[in-house]
Amino acid sequence: MEKKYQLRWTKAAIKEFELLNGDKLKDKAIEILNILEDNPFQNPPPYEKLRGELDGLYSRRLNVRHRIVYEVVQSDDPGYKGIVVIVRMRSHYRGMMSLLF
Repeated sequence: MEKKYQLRWTKAAIKEFELLNGDKLKDKAIEILNILEDNPFQNPPPYEKLRGELDGLYSRRLNVRHRIVYEVVQSDDPGYKGIVVIVRMRSHYRGMMSLLF
């Protein structure tokens, strides 16, 4: 079996996932999370490498308004390729820096 990425969540991302409105939006989020677990750099669906203060983070679109924002880091666990930290799930990039530091 091929190694996967381990998903970890910030407290904000957990809350935002619970607040996603509509089955279609939650289904889309779950679909993207499954892709991130297999390969966070898979394209399609497209991802965006963020810049500036958010350098090192990546974003995938849920819809026009909402994004999944994540970071990929190394794992000490040899059973995983790495760790995908889900930083945000619901809003755009506003106010994100306060959650990271």
